[in-house]
Amino acid sequence: MTTQVVVTTLNSWGADNQIVVKDTDLNKFQVSIWGLEVKQQSGSTSAQLEVKKEKSSFNFIAIGEGN
Repeated sequence: MTTQVVVTTLNSWGADNQIVVKDTDLNKFQVSIWGLEVKQQSGSTSAQLEVKKEKSSFNFIAIGEGN
């Protein structure tokens, strides 16, 4: 048996977005998409960065031998 590979590409992505593929096996894989946002709290003079899960469309191709 060979190792399967999944390659993904975000659609309409921004420079602050990331896509992560994990838990890959013969029948499934998991995709998470993250975005970086700048948050300015009321009364604060400094901004904070926040990482949040996002919903976005993506393309993928899975390569490997099946059953």
